[in-house]
Amino acid sequence: MPQNIDTIVSAFAPTSVLAAAAEATSYGSHIATQPDPSFATIAAVLVTLAGVLLFVVSVTLLILASVWRVFEKAGLPGWAALIPFYNTVKVLEITNRPLWWVLLTFVPVVNIVVSVAMVYRLALVFGRGAWFTVGLVVLPFIFLPILAFGKSKYENHLPHAKPMTDATKWALIALVVALATWRPFFPPVHNDIVVNDTSDAASASVGSDHSLPLVPPTPTDLPATATPAGAPRGR
Repeated sequence: MPQNIDTIVSAFAPTSVLAAAAEATSYGSHIATQPDPSFATIAAVLVTLAGVLLFVVSVTLLILASVWRVFEKAGLPGWAALIPFYNTVKVLEITNRPLWWVLLTFVPVVNIVVSVAMVYRLALVFGRGAWFTVGLVVLPFIFLPILAFGKSKYENHLPHAKPMTDATKWALIALVVALATWRPFFPPVHNDIVVNDTSDAASASVGSDHSLPLVPPTPTDLPATATPAGAPRGR
């Protein structure tokens, strides 16, 4: 039966109509089989982000595990490596540095110098030198596992830290006060200046437009309105 219907349609329908229908059918099938470029782009971005996230998580876990093992080699509990600031105190202890160096880690630029010095002394107590320190600073995810899981042993022959002098004590007090009152940590709030600037800007914008009056109009300045015919006039 369907074949008879096709035969009847092809007999009575014009050739142009049949050609247009066949072209529309082939065009629709071409669109249906064509892949969506937006979906491919989104899939590529998601795969890239997943790869980056996996790499960052892997490197972070590797560094934490390495620092944990370094602490255990130095006779410290491994969990101490996971606690911020406390791990810095422990590194100062195993490298024979004064504990007040922790305050220096809060000073911009100075904290970089102190951190490099701590890493250098950490390399020394494990039998390493200056070049290994460069590797620890530049590529920690490579050199920390070498220090942690390699044959390096903790042997501290560095001199102990000297007692804090009065000059150092007062310098630290001045440093703490400077950090507590430093303007970048506590920026001032100028609400009055902002309000004045806003009002000045509004006045300037109104004054620049000559079509707007600066004073309210008086009743005599208002335009007279036409009174309709037959309406009573006001007295």
